[in-house]
Amino acid sequence: MSRRISLTLLSIASLVMLGSAQNTSSDLLPDEDGGQVRVVRADSGASTVSGKEVAAIHAPKQVSMFYGGTWAEEGNRAQEQQLTNLLTSAGSAKQQEMQKSQMRAVESRNSFVEDFTDMRLHPPLTDLGIQRQIQTWITTGAMQAPQANSVYVIYLGPGVRSMLRDKVGGQDYLGYYSLVHLDVGTVVYAVVPYDMDTTRMQQTAQRLMMEAAIDPPAAKRQ
Repeated sequence: MSRRISLTLLSIASLVMLGSAQNTSSDLLPDEDGGQVRVVRADSGASTVSGKEVAAIHAPKQVSMFYGGTWAEEGNRAQEQQLTNLLTSAGSAKQQEMQKSQMRAVESRNSFVEDFTDMRLHPPLTDLGIQRQIQTWITTGAMQAPQANSVYVIYLGPGVRSMLRDKVGGQDYLGYYSLVHLDVGTVVYAVVPYDMDTTRMQQTAQRLMMEAAIDPPAAKRQ
């Protein structure tokens, strides 16, 4: 093989590796405390967390919060049932991914609460704001304290805005997951801005919950 061909192949391989690294990093966005969260980007579905086939949380228990006064409206509340038992209702492709990661679904249909505070005129919720709100909900008993297999899913109602620095929920990302150490314990959580496409909102939440169970610390890596 000539030197020129060898150099050409090496350049192609380098470009492929660079593109792969860019794709991986594009699923991460910085938050306000200097860490990162892993997102489902608005222009594509989330990819499975790489590098860890066996789930860190083998039987993730979904704990859902429907946040925002607009969830009280009858048309919106009708969507809740579709969003409160994500892994049990997962399709065959996601079931196969769960089996590969040695993850099993846990019934969580009744593990949800609602906070109908009207947030439409409030500033956008940052990730730090979400963390403070989770702390408040747990401290006041509005949500159950975290267990070893708890994964909290925070659904924002219509009109409740989410931001990660200069990135806007629903435009730049469909949702994200992270991990935080609070006074009440270590909390693994996902945030899902409202999506008029309920099926896509469900799929976003499923993807985030699975990734959070497979590798919770991944979101905070620098």
